[in-house]
Parts: sequence; structure tokens; C-alpha cells
Amino acid sequence: MHQRHCGDETPPVGAWMVPAAAERLRSIDFMHDRDLRCYESLDLPGGNFRAFLQDRGFAVVPLPWEDPAHSRTDPVQKRARLEEMRKLALRAYDDLPKPVLLICSAAIDRSAPAAAFIWKHREKIPPNPKENSDAKGLE
Repeated sequence: MHQRHCGDETPPVGAWMVPAAAERLRSIDFMHDRDLRCYESLDLPGGNFRAFLQDRGFAVVPLPWEDPAHSRTDPVQKRARLEEMRKLALRAYDDLPKPVLLICSAAIDRSAPAAAFIWKHREKIPPNPKENSDAKGLE
């Protein structure tokens, strides 16, 4: 949920959970910082977003990570934080039941680089999808 959803707009927080459960999603790696403020005004069962997800059977690993798109942090420090958080996301991925969903507020600056890092270090798909008969739809 991106920051523009805070305030008067209340997105359907749990709407994606039914299709996620149908896909047998078991874990969520939630990259957040101030994003959680968006959920504070919602009356979520369990009292907060993490408990809400856990109450629905998901294993949840929160990774506190400031949204780089809204950060005024020095670019060198941002890069160091990116490298650190990608490693933490990989460790969480290794420890969590699969499949794992990586989420952040906009799915651009945190979950995408973490997913690419995990894929690079854990998946065994050849660089050319045509070489892998299981990689349908990746062309």
C-alpha cells in the first residue's frame, strides 16, 4: 500500500489474501518503515497489520526498511542499506516456508531488488528461459 492510500482512502487490505491462499502462499516478507502508519487507522483483527497476517495463517518476517523513493538519506548510505536489506531478505526467504511473498508499499524500490537478489542466489533457472522447459511464460 503506497503512501497515497493513507488518509481518506482505505484499500481492501485483505482482498488479496483469498487468491494468495489459493496459490498456497505460506509466508510474507514485509519490507516497511513508515508504511505501517497507513494501517494504524484501520480496525484490523489482531490489532496491527503483522498480527492480522499471522492470524490468517501466514508466517511473517518484518524487515524495517525506509522507502528509498521518499528518503533524504545520503546515496552512499542508501546503497549500503540496500545491500544489507537484500541479504536479510535472502536469510528470511531461506528460513520461511515456501512460497514467500515479498511486499512493500509500492513494489518498486524494496521488494523488487530483494526479489532479484533472492532469484540470483537461490533459483537455478538458466539465463536463457528457452533452455529450461519449466520456464514457460518467461520469454
